[in-house]
Amino acid sequence: MREAGFSQRAAAKALGINRKTVKRYWDMDVDEYEHNARKIVRIRNLDSRRDRSLPGSGSILL
Repeated sequence: MREAGFSQRAAAKALGINRKTVKRYWDMDVDEYEHNARKIVRIRNLDSRRDRSLPGSGSILL
């Protein structure tokens, strides 16, 4: 979007995301983005398991 002439604010509005999120990624090169994207996937995978608990264990989570 940057190469198409969008401002950060316009890109955020078009994508429906917070402009601070756009700012975080605006100046990244492809390699840096891919490195960060892998970290985000790992965090989301852990978050999806957070809601599971062992039967009869009260609040102990997997």
